[in-house]
Amino acid sequence: MLSVLYRNKNALIYQMNISKLLAKSVSYDTSSLKPQPTRGLKRSMSEKSEKSERSKRSEESVPRSIARSVRSAPRSVRSVRSAPRSIRSVRSAPRSVRSVRSVRSAPRSVRSVMPQISETPERSKKSEGSHMSEERSEMSMRSASTVKQSPKQMMDIISPTSRHIGSFIKDIDMSPNRRAKYKEFIKRIRANKVKEFVKHNIIKKYYTHEKRIKYFNYITKFLKSLDENVCLVPKRIINDNGEDIFNGFSIHDMIYLDKQIGSDSVYGVIFQTFIKNALGGVPIATKLMKVNKKNLKEIKINNNITTQLQHNRLSRHFLFSYKSFQCMQNKNIFTTTNNLSGILNSDYYMCLNEMAHGDLKMLVTDIKILRDEDLLLNLACQCMIAIASFHKLGYIHKDCHWGNFLYHKTNDFGGYYHYIINGEDYFLPAYGYTVMIYDFGMAESKQDIKNSFRKPGQADNYFIEKSIDDYTRIMKAFMNKQNGGWSIYKLLPNDIVTDVMKELREYLKSTKYINESNIINDILDIFNKSGVINRTIQRRTKIINSTPFVI
Repeated sequence: MLSVLYRNKNALIYQMNISKLLAKSVSYDTSSLKPQPTRGLKRSMSEKSEKSERSKRSEESVPRSIARSVRSAPRSVRSVRSAPRSIRSVRSAPRSVRSVRSVRSAPRSVRSVMPQISETPERSKKSEGSHMSEERSEMSMRSASTVKQSPKQMMDIISPTSRHIGSFIKDIDMSPNRRAKYKEFIKRIRANKVKEFVKHNIIKKYYTHEKRIKYFNYITKFLKSLDENVCLVPKRIINDNGEDIFNGFSIHDMIYLDKQIGSDSVYGVIFQTFIKNALGGVPIATKLMKVNKKNLKEIKINNNITTQLQHNRLSRHFLFSYKSFQCMQNKNIFTTTNNLSGILNSDYYMCLNEMAHGDLKMLVTDIKILRDEDLLLNLACQCMIAIASFHKLGYIHKDCHWGNFLYHKTNDFGGYYHYIINGEDYFLPAYGYTVMIYDFGMAESKQDIKNSFRKPGQADNYFIEKSIDDYTRIMKAFMNKQNGGWSIYKLLPNDIVTDVMKELREYLKSTKYINESNIINDILDIFNKSGVINRTIQRRTKIINSTPFVI
């Protein structure tokens, strides 16, 4: 039996049990319905006369062919008059609505305002602790289906999760402008559906590597017309009280820096940014930094990573850098927070980067993720590969804490990522996350290290030593508190994950390396023994990236 909730002209709610009513267009089986209990019921003659008149009126409102089938149906189905007029002519309804089984094929306008009835009146009254007998409960079901129901009666039938819809419709009924309120109600439902669809489908699909590359190409072409020597302009709005308040910054009324992300820092301030008229509406991050050699080096590193690795599909463990701007002014025109004013009241850089969903600290402090040892080991393996990819460029990071590793959520499940590392094949399972290394403000290049040492051997040893420190430091993010890790829990991550990290750390410290590029192969071999990454896979296994990531 299909329970459908409609709204009539006066914004009241009616419920009608349309169940195989028509003899020709809809097959009706009376054997599926329970006979109504009549034994022991005493009715007055006035009640019988009222019900006979009501049945006659209901039969007159429908065609004769339908009236015949209605007479043969039980009394609970005969009272068609309790429904609105638009529902009485069932033949005019679409076939998807007439079918009891195909509710999903009904039009969206019907499904959007149709709350799900999670429990029948009989069950709801039993759950409330009522000791009503079975005979009386069946009588109440019959009377509820035959008598025109009020909004209060309908609210008792609607499930608790859908009662907020009923309360909103009550407000519509009491408001003078009912039509506008009803349109607002429909828009709110549709907006929520679009929001959930975008959240669970489009956003995750965008953060696959191929979609990230396409969006990078689109944004760079979109920003190509902007000059690199531009400055921020304070964006001000008039609030409801008529006050002129500060509301972020803008660049040529095209790029809007809405709100600050994270805390103030002397190294830079990050803003959430939107680009006007850009398709997708995916937010990006703008980092504001003072003009100096250190920050200029970081911008160059980001640009090299984007052009050499990310765009050429050689790695997925870095953020895309869209464009950089430089403002030359030296004017005291900004009066904001101390660190931000110190940056903006001098010459500063603006670096537009891809925005991540969060950092590694947010993941490894989540109790659900901490209990998933396979996912934790997969994230740890991605961190090691990201560090190795950065070392391959000829840099050491020197600041590998869990705040400098970011992540994207993706919809990549059930496949493998193919890596070629120093000529050897590795296959890493996809768990719906992509880990990326970030913030290269303290990074040093191999060439700068060689220039600072007189003897070449000392420079190589220093680079290898600091490379091992990059690996071993981030391992603490995957160790529990009892074993010296950064976790806030004493025994989470569990001993399996912690023991793998301890084994890796002890092996790296006890092994002497001549070349830093061999470190990552030894790390992945230990992960291979633990079943985290595979050296070979079976045929017809799904490979996500057609072009292997190369280190």
